[in-house]
Parts: sequence; C-alpha cells; structure tokens
Amino acid sequence: MPLNQSVTEVIIDYLENERPDDEKIIPGHEDALFLSLQGRRMTERAIRDLVKKYTSIGLSTSRKAGYSPHKLRATAATSLIGRGNSIFDVQALLDHEQVTTTQLYANHKMNVKRDLVKDMEWELERKREIKK
Repeated sequence: MPLNQSVTEVIIDYLENERPDDEKIIPGHEDALFLSLQGRRMTERAIRDLVKKYTSIGLSTSRKAGYSPHKLRATAATSLIGRGNSIFDVQALLDHEQVTTTQLYANHKMNVKRDLVKDMEWELERKREIKK
C-alpha cells in the first residue's frame, strides 16, 4: 500500500519516539509495526478496538459508534471516487479483484446524490408553499 508524506512522517515519529526499544520486544515480533505493551505483535482485533476507540473520541460518540478500520477504508474509497478518481484506480489501490466490489462505494456516492436531489425537491416545494 503506498503511503503519502503525512502517513510516512507519523510512522517515522512513532518508530523513533513511541515504539518499544528492541530489548523490550519479544523475539519473533521484531518485524511487527505495532506492538502491544508486552512487546508482542498487536492482533487485528486489538488494532480494530483501538481504531474504534480513537475514532469514537474524535467523533464524540460512543465506542460502539466509532469507525472500524473497514469503515475507514470504505469512507476513503467513497471520498476518492467522490473527488473524481477513476473507479479502476480506486480498485487497484484497494486491491479488489473485481471492480464490482469497488462499485459499491460508487453506489454509495449515487445514493448521496439521490438524497441531495430529494432535499432540493423539498426546498423547491417549500418555496412554492411560501409563494401561495
């Protein structure tokens, strides 16, 4: 997965300032990027729980309402498509085998557009009522 400059800087900062020193890492876990306080590779579940925890703090919601890593990925894909990036480029970035998987994010964009159009119709109807 390609990393942009911001992500690269954050990872370097983490490695230099936050990651446990080598002598605190359990043998066999040295190649892990994220480590537990015990010096072991973090599990997918532990990472998912941290992402949900910190996104819920950022969103000022309950932890249950926080974003999972998958939801962050889906949000990023929807945003990329919404900003005019090719669905095929997004497919390649996400490593989807089938473009139909990536189209789900484009469909979300279409649902948003449909909802916006409905809102505009409501606004037009409101203006008609005011004129009466």
